[in-house]
Order: sequence, then C-alpha cells, then structure tokens
Amino acid sequence: MSKVIKIINNSDEVFDRIRVYYDNGYSASVIIEDKDFAGMRFGGSIQEIAILNNAGELVYDTPITDDVIKYSDGEHVLEILNDISELEKR
Repeated sequence: MSKVIKIINNSDEVFDRIRVYYDNGYSASVIIEDKDFAGMRFGGSIQEIAILNNAGELVYDTPITDDVIKYSDGEHVLEILNDISELEKR
C-alpha cells in the first residue's frame, strides 16, 4: 500500500476540492458540493472523484475506473482512495 504524501484543499465558495497525492505516482481529486463539509469526513454531496497522475492529468487506464466517478457516497470514496493507494507505481 502506498503512502499519502500530500493533501491539498482547493475549496472555493461553491465546491470543496481535495487532492490526495500518493507515493505510487497517482493522486485523487474529490469534489464536494457543500460548504458545511469538514475535513475528510465527506459530509457533503460528493460530485465526483477522479484518478490523476501526480502531474494532474486524468488517468483512464486503471483497474478502478476508466473515467471520472460521479455522485459517490463517503464510504465509496474512502474505498476508492484505498484502492488508489494499492495501485502499482506509475
């Protein structure tokens, strides 16, 4: 399992955007529409989660998904984040 090397919160007035970077060369982008969202509890309405490389480009060729995942619940997002951490190094 890869380690999380950095988490960045790029929130604005409409969306909370969190980017999680892993040491396997992947990152995850989670967009939440709910300004009451707090930390990593995923209390808001999750609009999408995307798998990216650490340069910020979308990755479409993982066993997890071949596109952006829309409208997930918090438990599913945590599962995806865990799955990303288990991907082989890019």
